[in-house]
Amino acid sequence: MNLSELRDWVRRKLGAPVIKVELTDDHITDAYNTATDKFLYYNRPKEDYYYFHTNPGQYIYGPADFSDYKEAVANVSDLSLSGNEDGDIRFVNVEGCAYKWSSSPASWSVYVPSTTIPVDVLATARDVVYQPITDIVSQLAQASADFFLAYYFKRSGGMFIADLWIAMSAKETFNYVLGLQPTWEILNNQLYLAPKPQASVAIGIKYAVPPSEEYLCSHEWVGKAALALAKITLGTIRGKFASIPGPAGEGISLAGDTLKQEGKDEWTWLLQDIISRSEPLSFSIG
Repeated sequence: MNLSELRDWVRRKLGAPVIKVELTDDHITDAYNTATDKFLYYNRPKEDYYYFHTNPGQYIYGPADFSDYKEAVANVSDLSLSGNEDGDIRFVNVEGCAYKWSSSPASWSVYVPSTTIPVDVLATARDVVYQPITDIVSQLAQASADFFLAYYFKRSGGMFIADLWIAMSAKETFNYVLGLQPTWEILNNQLYLAPKPQASVAIGIKYAVPPSEEYLCSHEWVGKAALALAKITLGTIRGKFASIPGPAGEGISLAGDTLKQEGKDEWTWLLQDIISRSEPLSFSIG
């Protein structure tokens, strides 16, 4: 279900087409937006990782810089095969990506800068991890193993698995004391890393993946919440008129106040429902 279909569903629930529903598309869209805001506030979106490698000596990373790009074109077929210089980059609007010219062979190919980070990733970043390796044993086996862990295992002989857990529990404190613990900060859609990487380091950014419009419009809670808020708006509109003339001259009651109260009761219940089903708030000590 998309937003247009959700608007039609709300109108049918309010009596259309048998009864005229005095709501515009904007009225129902506003109700949908309010409902999705509450839904996303109490429901943690799916998370994913965006990976890239740093350049030695570079500590600021962000979205692609288009200042050095040549004039954008509409389609791939509009990319000229003559008059280009090696390394020219043009953005193709329909494809939504950049193409880079190579003189050998003379052709355009998709260009993805290795050290750029999409804006949506930076906007919803939750955490940044350095050299994300899930297997700690493999990490220790590498030549670039953590200094503290390597030193500890050398001194202890690494004979017991308990040594690993002891070392890991003290590792973060040790790194903070010596200023070795890497930190990060996002300012103005730019990721700042400290200390400045002196070698190519794998970076993983944990970010929230926003749900699609189709998912939100099809979700039962969002649909019910949008309907409840639409009832409040429609009840407010109808409440300005006690009745309207009927076909035989008698007045027809619009029951605006009743509809408005019904919408408020449903909205209150839906809020209590989503709060009760949401994840508990986290806390930190420090």
